[in-house]
Amino acid sequence: GDVILFRWQQLLSDDSLSLVNMDVACDVAITLSFSRSMGDGVDSRTMQDVSSTSALYRCLVDYDEKEEHVKFQAGYYDCGVCFTSRPGSECLQFTPCKHVYCHDCLRSYFEVQIKDGAVRALCCPTVDCESQ
Repeated sequence: GDVILFRWQQLLSDDSLSLVNMDVACDVAITLSFSRSMGDGVDSRTMQDVSSTSALYRCLVDYDEKEEHVKFQAGYYDCGVCFTSRPGSECLQFTPCKHVYCHDCLRSYFEVQIKDGAVRALCCPTVDCESQ
């Protein structure tokens, strides 16, 4: 039993990262219980104590968002208003549309929207896009 579990653990920790194009492992702890039997007659070697799948999913989504943000910050992007190329640290990318604008242009755009009383219209400046 231990050999099979070790091989699965090796596969998951070594090979699966390359399959999903991840460079760094997300630490996910799985606790295995190996006592001979439980009180209700179930062999505890067949049971795993894994935190909920929603917690695991949230961990993976958070990790992905963090890595996307790091990658965005390191890149250069053309502002959709002034068309100048700026580093990601000086830009904002709307989700889910992925439109990119520099902070200066967005500041001016949002100031005009607020002065005109269109507070509910604080969304992506691209025509017909409603990302906020």
